[in-house]
Amino acid sequence: MSRASHPETAAAPSAARQRREGGFTLLEVMLAAMMLTVGALIAFPTLVSLMRLSRLSNEVNIAMFDLEEAIEDMHSVPFQNLAEEYWPGEDELTEASPTRVVVLPEFADRHLQEQQVQLTFTRVNDLLVTVEAICTWRSISNGPVTRSLETSRGSS
Repeated sequence: MSRASHPETAAAPSAARQRREGGFTLLEVMLAAMMLTVGALIAFPTLVSLMRLSRLSNEVNIAMFDLEEAIEDMHSVPFQNLAEEYWPGEDELTEASPTRVVVLPEFADRHLQEQQVQLTFTRVNDLLVTVEAICTWRSISNGPVTRSLETSRGSS
């Protein structure tokens, strides 16, 4: 009787065919694991960098909000009362002494680590002052950071 006509051998696939259809070889599994590892090693520093940038972006948003608040507070004070409000006991801004730097204690460590907000008033003329609001802080991931906003303030 021939092999093809025997019912047991005709229905059973060969051993080589069973091995090919039975799953992945060890080499294929190791190659896939290595490719996944390389992909993870490439992606991990990118994710860490994105997290650091996201944290810094959040800190900058907070700092800018505080700077805007400091400027709005300054704009709420009448022009003729700026010296009395921000540098009491000192002279007005003059040509001889055109600049005052004022640290605002209410913003010290308010939202950010080692946060400080200061206003720099610079006399342009008797009716106009420029004001630079500066926020400095220590970022958890990037060290010292500074952001600023400028505005002008005139007599009405």
